[in-house]
Amino acid sequence: YLNLVPYGGPIEGVGAASRIYFHRSPKDLSLSESLLLAVIPQSPQRRSLTQGGEAQNTSLLSARERLLRRWIEKNPSDQDRLVNL
Repeated sequence: YLNLVPYGGPIEGVGAASRIYFHRSPKDLSLSESLLLAVIPQSPQRRSLTQGGEAQNTSLLSARERLLRRWIEKNPSDQDRLVNL
């Protein structure tokens, strides 16, 4: 699934999205970047980092923040791994 999941436009797969959006492989992403990529496939046309304007970025970042809060609740020791985008 992760190799085929849509990330908006012609971008398919977490590997391609990681390299296009962050210029590195998925294993080198920060927790914040990984969570950002986790929410794009829920609505790839609306949340793509390559398309749209501020409204799309707001939707994308809002979804990531909700997931981030849930992650930290369950994994409080990961708080120090957070990097702002």
